[in-house]
Amino acid sequence: MFITTPLIRWLVNRLFQSGKIDGQQREQLLSQDRQINVVITGAALVLFASLFL
Repeated sequence: MFITTPLIRWLVNRLFQSGKIDGQQREQLLSQDRQINVVITGAALVLFASLFL
């Protein structure tokens, strides 16, 4: 979705593969990334809509 998403996914997967984080931490970090993307998208839609009001 955003440029950070592939970078965050890559970094989290690398940390998981190297054993620095476990599966639960991996899922938690990816979930947080999705939540942040939803918030950013919502804020962008509100700002975009405010241009037309």
